[in-house]
Amino acid sequence: AACQIRNLVCAYREQTDRNSFIQNIVLGNMLVVDIYNKAKKLHVDAAQRVVFVIEVSGKNDSIVLETIKNLFVTASRDFVTEVEENCVVLVKDVGDIESEEEYGKMARTLVDNLHAEAMVKVRVGYGNRVDLLPDITRSYQEAKLALEVGRIFYMEKDTVFYGNLGI
Repeated sequence: AACQIRNLVCAYREQTDRNSFIQNIVLGNMLVVDIYNKAKKLHVDAAQRVVFVIEVSGKNDSIVLETIKNLFVTASRDFVTEVEENCVVLVKDVGDIESEEEYGKMARTLVDNLHAEAMVKVRVGYGNRVDLLPDITRSYQEAKLALEVGRIFYMEKDTVFYGNLGI
């Protein structure tokens, strides 16, 4: 029993390390060399990913984070983390998805499920697809910019894609 508990603690600690690693990449707090070294240590493979920023209106509680985890984080290549008080970030592996319309469907699914299950109003901004781990920062910044521009020019929309802004 003690061995099993120790293994569970190690597995949880590794997952926490992986989430804090992705959080540091998203915020741009790591050097490129450190990113690749730590990714190798934590077994985070390079993949095509898109960053979704989910902005929660009002109070953000753990139900939003858990709902997003239950919806999308089925593989070890997807990550959900909080970077701000009212924002949750989903870094989604999209290697098997071909079109940008599918990203819009994912964003719409996020909005609909969070409205229904967590009963909160959210807006989702998402950036372009990136291939390298250091580029996740750029996709995050694009998603944040899409939310900011969407707040001004597309107030009626719940989902905003950076590629549709014409920037």
